[in-house]
Amino acid sequence: MPPNKDQILAALPSLSQEALQAIKTAAEGLLNRGQGNSPPQNNSLAWLYEALQATLGVRYGPAWLESPAGKRFRQASLYIDVFLSAHFPEVVKSRTATTAMMRWIIEMIIKDLNKRDIVIGAGTITQQFSRVRTIFENEFPGYINSGLASKIAEHILEREPYSDV
Repeated sequence: MPPNKDQILAALPSLSQEALQAIKTAAEGLLNRGQGNSPPQNNSLAWLYEALQATLGVRYGPAWLESPAGKRFRQASLYIDVFLSAHFPEVVKSRTATTAMMRWIIEMIIKDLNKRDIVIGAGTITQQFSRVRTIFENEFPGYINSGLASKIAEHILEREPYSDV
């Protein structure tokens, strides 16, 4: 049985800043998920939706968010939010940096799918969001545990100029 609200609240003071940030991101994500068939607004879901479309070179209409793939996308996007908050906290402070990292993560997922000869599509990519840490660790073994993940972000963000305007 999952812990109840009181058990969760009682455990919070003993958690690290990293764990608290991951919980905050997940909670905000759950609270801010758009409903209906309107595109997400200015939040991490919107940025991931933008990154997915830009990486695939497609433009989905608002009805896509209500399709089975779109509903999975809304739910699975939390994996990306938590991964970025936990391992790239400096990135999530900026919309453009976050979107750039999201695009890079989607590209990394596509590369992993190609290695396994799996057909690429929005639904297939979305299904891989829960594997983001595993995929990252396969590409960059030991970087998370050694604290070097931030070096990856620095390199990604240096490839092109990004700024919040």
